[in-house]
This record gives sequence, C-alpha cells and structure tokens, in this order.
Amino acid sequence: MDFHRETTAELANMAYFLDGRVSVVYGTHTHVQTNDERIFPKGTGMITDLGMTGPLWSSIGHTFESRLPQFLTGTKLFGPKAEQVVGEGVLTGIFVEVQAGKCIRIEKIRIREWEE
Repeated sequence: MDFHRETTAELANMAYFLDGRVSVVYGTHTHVQTNDERIFPKGTGMITDLGMTGPLWSSIGHTFESRLPQFLTGTKLFGPKAEQVVGEGVLTGIFVEVQAGKCIRIEKIRIREWEE
C-alpha cells in the first residue's frame, strides 16, 4: 500500500495498524530512501520512503538554482519556472517477496547509472 505521508511515525503506525492485513506498506513523499525496512510480526513489510527515480544531482528532478529561491523566500516555484535536470540517474525502490499474502523478504534497491 502506498502511503503518502509527512512523517516517518505516521507510516510506522499505519504499518503496525495494517500488520497482517496487507503485504507491504511503503511511503512516497520525501524522495529520499530510508534505511528502516522491516517485517512486522504478522507479515506486513514496510519502508518509510522508497526514494525517487530521476537525476541524482538535482532537487527532486529540478536544478538547484531554479529551486533555491523557493527555500529562501517561501514562494512555491513549480511548473515552467523550475528547470529540469538531465544527467546521471538514480533508481531507488524495494524488492518484496510475498508468500500467501505475507511479506517474507524486503530489500532496498538503489542503482546509480555509473555503478555496475
């Protein structure tokens, strides 16, 4: 289950609440892969955030220069004002093995374009 949340505590509590009812709960909000993958006692796997797939040297896909004013002024600058980056890519996510509806294995995936 994709749980788009603000805090890590929200996801951990949702995974606890759903333990045994769903195979996996994962977060998608911060774009930074977390290091907290685990399997709850009744078979629900979880990770707080999958991370992102996109340009590594970027601010969630945009140039640092085009996003910096947003953080300095508090003004949201999405759309055509945020210049997109083309460059070295990174893919993050998880591999989950499920048997009879229960998560038996959860592993992080992180692949950088230049790594073999």
